Amino acid sequence: MSTVDNEGAFTFAELDGRHILFFIDPTSRTLFAQYTEATGAEWDGDVLRLNNGRHIRSVGLYEGDERLQTERPMQVFTRWYGFALTFPDTRVYGG
Repeated sequence: MSTVDNEGAFTFAELDGRHILFFIDPTSRTLFAQYTEATGAEWDGDVLRLNNGRHIRSVGLYEGDERLQTERPMQVFTRWYGFALTFPDTRVYGG
């Protein structure tokens, strides 16, 4: 979370050979991830404008005014790490 925050509240990576965008929703301060064809972005207020003509607002992906279907990796891992940050005695790994 701090890495993404330090990058400007979004960053791109590659997962299984696909581009993935990690971003922090400005309203909820929650970390999200989604697959994308974009390779760059910039914030315009609370809207994340992607360099492929699409944008993200309120965690939804849009092209113009049309909300598009998004493909996201499983988010449960992000939620679990967030929970573990909140409750320091949580065990992330067993063993």
